[in-house]
Amino acid sequence: MRKFLFKSILVLAALTFAWGCGSSSDEPDPVVPPEPNDTTETPTPTPVSPWVSVVTSPVWYIDWNYTDERPDWKDPDFRKYENWMVVMVKMPDPLITYISPDDMMAIFINGELRGLSSVATVMNKEGDGASEQSTYFIVKVYSNSTSDKTEVFGVQYYSSQLHHLFAVQDNNHFVPHGDLGVDQDYVPPLLQGSSKYPVFTRLMVKFVIDETVEEPLVPMPMDYIGAFVGDQCRGYTYLGNSLFNGYVTIPVYSKEVGEPITLRYFSASKHAVQVFQISGTTKQGNLMTTITI
Repeated sequence: MRKFLFKSILVLAALTFAWGCGSSSDEPDPVVPPEPNDTTETPTPTPVSPWVSVVTSPVWYIDWNYTDERPDWKDPDFRKYENWMVVMVKMPDPLITYISPDDMMAIFINGELRGLSSVATVMNKEGDGASEQSTYFIVKVYSNSTSDKTEVFGVQYYSSQLHHLFAVQDNNHFVPHGDLGVDQDYVPPLLQGSSKYPVFTRLMVKFVIDETVEEPLVPMPMDYIGAFVGDQCRGYTYLGNSLFNGYVTIPVYSKEVGEPITLRYFSASKHAVQVFQISGTTKQGNLMTTITI
């Protein structure tokens, strides 16, 4: 009964927004080895610097500011469509800081705008026995799709503060009078659809600990590694609190294919940074490398 009431409240909220609101730690991807048919193994790189002590922990972040103009999106004419569904989009953590009332979240089907919302809703949802506060956009989507003729939709999000458009085509199907993201969070990969960084590289890094040195590195949960193009951070991840298995995956956002990648590893135990130049470059897909620390 509680689940039914929660679901009903969300649907009613979406219905309320539908006619008046038209005018998306990013947790790192799970450590899963890339598919063999889309993997490039790069030679083990040589460190380009020894451990360099730092006074304070370095702060690495991706600059998402851009120059996209605000789209001229208008609410769809609901009278043209027989069916509707509610899509509840959970915002990825890196974008939550920049949400403003002038943002827009839109759903497209076959290149046509079928749903629009500019109201970000902060709410608590229970999952795995705990309540988590997250930010969502609730969008009512229209279509003439039926159970016999299904349609897939894409998601586009414009950040007014960042002047940045994010657009991804998803494989989710329109379900007449159904919903998505109510029972289970729906987080479309908006960051992989960045207009500023259209190339997304999933970089898997394998660590080899050098046991021949006097003080071998002891990986710690607060250690983190950043991927850089020149001096610009393009992705980072923490080793995390789970048992370290020798691998981490870094999402790398790039402007074009072929950009050189430099890795910077921060060790909390040494309170120092070491830099590695890998031979692999940015690409659309998966990339692997091994570093000896």
